Amino acid sequence: TRGQITIDGASQYFLNGNSNTFGPEIVLNGSDLGSTGDGLKLESHGNRINGLVIQAFAGNGVFVSGDNNEIFGSYIGITATGLEASANAGSGIYLADANSTQIGDAGFIRTQTRDFPARNILSGNTGSSGNNGTGVWIQGGGSNSVLGNFIGTSADGLTSIPNSGQFSAGIKILDSANNQIGAPGQGEGNVIGGSFNNIEIRGAAAQSNVIQTNHIGIDVPGTTALATESSERGILISGGAGSTLIGGFGSNEGNLVSGHSGHAIDVYSRANNVIAGNRVGTDADGNAEVGNFRGVALRDSPGNLVADNLVSGNLDGVYVVGAGSTDFVISGNKIGTNAAGTAAIPNAWYGVNIIDATGATVGGTTESDRNLISGN
Repeated sequence: TRGQITIDGASQYFLNGNSNTFGPEIVLNGSDLGSTGDGLKLESHGNRINGLVIQAFAGNGVFVSGDNNEIFGSYIGITATGLEASANAGSGIYLADANSTQIGDAGFIRTQTRDFPARNILSGNTGSSGNNGTGVWIQGGGSNSVLGNFIGTSADGLTSIPNSGQFSAGIKILDSANNQIGAPGQGEGNVIGGSFNNIEIRGAAAQSNVIQTNHIGIDVPGTTALATESSERGILISGGAGSTLIGGFGSNEGNLVSGHSGHAIDVYSRANNVIAGNRVGTDADGNAEVGNFRGVALRDSPGNLVADNLVSGNLDGVYVVGAGSTDFVISGNKIGTNAAGTAAIPNAWYGVNIIDATGATVGGTTESDRNLISGN
């Protein structure tokens, strides 16, 4: 594109009526285009894409290398019904050194006669040539936003249509900083499920990313796991990434991370991350188990803070291991209880399990620092 272009699939409804009650009207299908090629390429700035079905391309659904682009209201990697995969063989959306891209939003795309959800459905993508299927891949650049999307699910957010492959991801961030994955506003959290790592952040340049208000591994109502056999981790921070904020201390900033066969939140050899205000291993209300293997894992990772979380219903609640895990703080959490702290939702092995780590602070000097560890 030459820049400042709008491709508005929602206009089809106004012109020709509702030909697809399930979602977008216009389908871009790449099945006859051979073994290469992306659905759309945005190599310029300030473009807006909304209301398309983008499926069956040999490359990515949408490739973005320009800045300040927007992608809303599209089905990428699935059929027009939103109920079955129609895979792109790359990522759903791939950002290459792109800055200030917005992928999805809360609310609606408003036309003269119909309102369309602004979220994208990024599901069913398979990857190729060693790059396993990813809903959103962000490589380089920064300050991008991924808000309100369903990634690895059906269009209703209730069943899994995973972005698949041995090392697949719902959202993958490599060497990219200051990205926002979900936000505290109503409807700004993503629903992400079914991949090997539902969110993966790696690389020395991957600093100061924020993950808030998402349902990770669990459906829209927050009651049933979306994880498939491949769904190993909820969030992985590794390979040089650091200073990630997972959740937060404000109202409605925490994530719900449940239903994984591996660690819900896995910090490996990385420093200065904050894990706060999340529910890990329960349903959205914090009253029932939707467990993970381990809730929060700090592996050879110094200087991390685990605070004000509900970590219950897992095998281990908080697991800290390795000589590299130093000077960490575990405070203000409920571990092995319901959200109110009045009934048990046990972690089956340990509430807090610390092995070969040093410099731990468990609790603190004030009443608010005290952990409630019970029922395990």
